[in-house]
Amino acid sequence: MIRILKKVIYVLMKLAGLTPQIVEVEPGTKLHFWVPTETINKTNGGQNEPIPPRKPVVVLIHGFAEDGAITWIPQVFALAGKYAVYVPDLLFFGGSISDKANWTIEFQAQCVARSLEKLGVEKCTLVGFSYGGFVSVKIAESKPELVQDLVLSGSIPPVDETTSRGLLERLGYESWSEVVLPTNVKEMKRSFVVVCHRRPPMPRLIYRQYLKTMFNNREQKAELLHAIAIKDSDHRRPKISQKVHFLAGEEDKIFRPEDIYNAIKRYSKPFTSSTYLDDRRIEDAQFSNGKSSLANFWWLFVGIVRIVRSILKLMSPT
Repeated sequence: MIRILKKVIYVLMKLAGLTPQIVEVEPGTKLHFWVPTETINKTNGGQNEPIPPRKPVVVLIHGFAEDGAITWIPQVFALAGKYAVYVPDLLFFGGSISDKANWTIEFQAQCVARSLEKLGVEKCTLVGFSYGGFVSVKIAESKPELVQDLVLSGSIPPVDETTSRGLLERLGYESWSEVVLPTNVKEMKRSFVVVCHRRPPMPRLIYRQYLKTMFNNREQKAELLHAIAIKDSDHRRPKISQKVHFLAGEEDKIFRPEDIYNAIKRYSKPFTSSTYLDDRRIEDAQFSNGKSSLANFWWLFVGIVRIVRSILKLMSPT
């Protein structure tokens, strides 16, 4: 069932005008991307040759729960008409792989930036959700000529060890692997209470299939999680010159609106261009009810089932 739903989402991505591409960053490291179909030109030899996009570019970087397509399918449909939308899978998610034992956010950022350059992208707006926000900040720091604007949704990078321990204690966990890499249905349901605004009412069978299908590359992902929190002694303000827009979910249990606001105040000087980062009331920022990509995934499934049932009902003899 979950595999079928993934295929449905991939078909929807193509209907939205995106095409899957594999970008070789370096030998042994390949990133899977969804790119605008009009930016790919097949040569006589059958090779795909990138064409620079004509529309403004938006790059959507997913969080830790899912790959790019499953996370961003609603936003892709909303944006693809006006923008050239690029959706990468970060390393060890979706179709992206590497034989390098480099688990740092810096390496993730380097791979995405190099891939965008190979795809002909010269300037873009980066949108990073959760873990993707950490990666987005590193890209904006290292490639200021590439990143025009930055949107951080449910993310307050960087996070030091003290902040990380405080977040885990508040949530009642000992490690981030317990939160986002559950090993059984019971752990998964508990995790969804934290990562979802409203836990989707899925039958136990779907939970089991989801565990089996979606939580691959566990060892690599556990290493990625371990590398998120930096040492307190290494903590510094990001050197960001771009405009930055924070989005926070009113019901977000990990990065609460007050956490986002404290980050805004703390880093108001490096983020000089954004009115949302000035020392103002929290209401000045935009907030949306936070939902995990799994919730989107499930409600999409429910919607498809309802459509099919309606069609079958219309086709049935009266």
